[in-house]
Amino acid sequence: MDGVIDELLRLEGAKHKALLEFDSSSYSESVKTQNRLLNGRSAWSGSPAGSAEKLAELSKLLRLNSALYHNLLSISPWIALASNGYTPAGKVASMSGANRFSAEV
Repeated sequence: MDGVIDELLRLEGAKHKALLEFDSSSYSESVKTQNRLLNGRSAWSGSPAGSAEKLAELSKLLRLNSALYHNLLSISPWIALASNGYTPAGKVASMSGANRFSAEV
């Protein structure tokens, strides 16, 4: 199970970087990879012992990324139009148009 947590931490770190760099394609790819990882049943074998620190770190990063994403949407609503959606079956809907955006500071 530690391997799954390590991979989730890596992917959340990639999402964090993508959010800060306004890189929607990297963000989307990380989300897709996380979905595949979480849907894999074999990934959940093993003991969670010794993972408390990693789980706490993952939790903090998840909250931070969620807040960053929602803040980004609130100040730039056009991003919501470019974001992936989900079908009623829970599958990621394909995007129409470019999937990269940028901003000047």
